Parts: sequence; structure tokens; C-alpha cells
Amino acid sequence: MRKSSQQITALLKNKGYYNAKTTDSVAFKEKTASVKYKVMAGEPYRIRNYTDSIEDPEVGKLLKSYFENKSQVKEGKRVDVDYFGTEREEINEIMLENGYYRFAKEYIFFQVDTFVGNNQADVKILIKSPVATDEYGQKKTIPHKKYYFSDLTIYPDHEPKSIIKKSRRKR
Repeated sequence: MRKSSQQITALLKNKGYYNAKTTDSVAFKEKTASVKYKVMAGEPYRIRNYTDSIEDPEVGKLLKSYFENKSQVKEGKRVDVDYFGTEREEINEIMLENGYYRFAKEYIFFQVDTFVGNNQADVKILIKSPVATDEYGQKKTIPHKKYYFSDLTIYPDHEPKSIIKKSRRKR
């Protein structure tokens, strides 16, 4: 029961209700028990400022239009962990569609500062660059690598199984 109460509170906090409180009570009657939860959600925290910090300038240029037009995380909206997850997925998809095949969601972080008061939060998205070790053992950030296709051959009547059969005959 306490665990359920804690889970309800955690869910509310993920949805931006940082002052949420949940209490529980049990009433026993013969062979049954009745459990009641009292949820006091309070006011949700809203995004006051949404900024970005992108280490790789080329990635910043690529994502500029997305942040301006399509981002779900916007000033005035409720702070919501689900929005952050969707934002990570969308950015990851954009990066992969644009040739950044080694990009991963693990490069994307969110900082939420709730100390600004009045149930508001400043949210910053951080997009990190990969880290490599140089010949002296020093760690350095490097730009995300963009991959390109050069020669592309398309076989419209191609059957993949035929290649497998041919390669088995050569052994």
C-alpha cells in the first residue's frame, strides 16, 4: 500500500507536480479491506525558459528549425518527463535521417531548474559530443561524424537469396 502511494506520487512528479502528496488508508470489514488514496497534486510546474546547449555547431544548425517549429517542449507548457522522452526520440530520428548514424539518445540530457519560484522551471537541453582519447591519453570532445553515400547501385530485379546460393557454391 505504501509502495502504491509512493508510485502515485512519483508519477505525479514525472508529470510536473513536484509538490504532490499522496496518503493512504485501509478500512477492514469482515473479510474485505477497502483501500483509499488521497492525492493532493497541487499546481504543476510550467516551463519558464527553454534553452539549448549543443556542443557541435553543425548539429546546432541542423536542429535549429526543429526547436523553433516542432519541439513539444515549449515555454508555458507543463514540465513532463514524457515530453522530454519524446524530444529525445525526435532528435535522435532527425540525426539518423541526416547521416549521423552513430548518434544515440545517450548524447541528449535535460537540466530542470525548479528554484526559480512560482511553480516555474527553467529547462535546458544539452546535446553532448562524442569523447575520444588522443595519442597522449587526453580526453577530447570531437564533432559528431556525418556519413555520406557515394556510389549507390540499385538492382530492381535482385533476389537476395541468389547471392547466398552463389557464395555457398564458391566454398
